[in-house]
Amino acid sequence: MNSLRKQFYFTLFYFLTSIFAIINTMMYFLVTLPHAGSGDDSSPAEPEPSGLGMSKSPTELRDFGVGQSPLLPYGTAGRTPFTDMFGEGWFQAFTTLNLFVISTLIVLVEILFLNSVKRPYAIGAHIFGLLFLSGLYVAWAAVGRTVTGTGPFWLDGDEAGSREAVVANTIGFVVLSPIIFSLVYGFIAIRETIVKSFQLSRMRIASAAAHDD
Repeated sequence: MNSLRKQFYFTLFYFLTSIFAIINTMMYFLVTLPHAGSGDDSSPAEPEPSGLGMSKSPTELRDFGVGQSPLLPYGTAGRTPFTDMFGEGWFQAFTTLNLFVISTLIVLVEILFLNSVKRPYAIGAHIFGLLFLSGLYVAWAAVGRTVTGTGPFWLDGDEAGSREAVVANTIGFVVLSPIIFSLVYGFIAIRETIVKSFQLSRMRIASAAAHDD
């Protein structure tokens, strides 16, 4: 691309898609998932005796269930941390992995091992563009919540706790994009440094071999 404007648009789009994929994963595992697990209907069950022994009658032992471990509370047989994280059934796990894991892994592989983009020069313009687009994303999510009644819980004053909490959540989401940008920029710089050192080493070896000949 000979046009600097086109280069800026391309690198901004590249960083925007990469950063939003990472933020999507972070928001799910660090915000949405803990919030979903803290609801009233998912509160931990009452602790049960840790052994069968004589604390239960024969009828209770019969009704205890074959698949229920005596060391686990009632109704938790077969549940694992992966069930809480990815849901029950292969389709739910497949959907969660594709939405919140696979895309970020592809981004990390592309950043760390491929060479499709170099470090941008107009860092300030990229940061401003990311802040603007992140704010536009939150505004669009707020409009969608108003129209459809569904949206991120952290944009709901009742679930977040107050209007001030919603404002703080919005600011945190918008500010998160330049933070992730700095990390991605650093990873690209590390990759370029390593690749350049390898290229210089190969040039020195080739030069030494040509000099010996």
